[in-house]
Amino acid sequence: MSWLFDLLDADKSGQVERSEFDKIRAIPGAEQRLESLGIMVSELEELFDVIDVTGDGRLDAAEFIGQSLRLRGKARAGDMVEAVYRMKRLDRAVLRSGLVTEADFRRKE
Repeated sequence: MSWLFDLLDADKSGQVERSEFDKIRAIPGAEQRLESLGIMVSELEELFDVIDVTGDGRLDAAEFIGQSLRLRGKARAGDMVEAVYRMKRLDRAVLRSGLVTEADFRRKE
């Protein structure tokens, strides 16, 4: 996955922004390599939002590689991507409400 991150990071900033990520289909062989890893090309539009764990619209190498590999595999279907995306949106909304803190999310029961 680092090969893809390096290709997508066109400005060599160390981060991939949405506009850079959206060019993934234009990279020769990228779709085939992603599918060989179990990452469905048909879900690329949602994939950025799912792997952007910080919600800042940018992916650093660790975020891109780690989250992409975490979501791979045949067991993951489109509805799983949708569920993860919705959970992240809900988490952000709850945090913005002020009812809980980031530490509350990290605390294990």
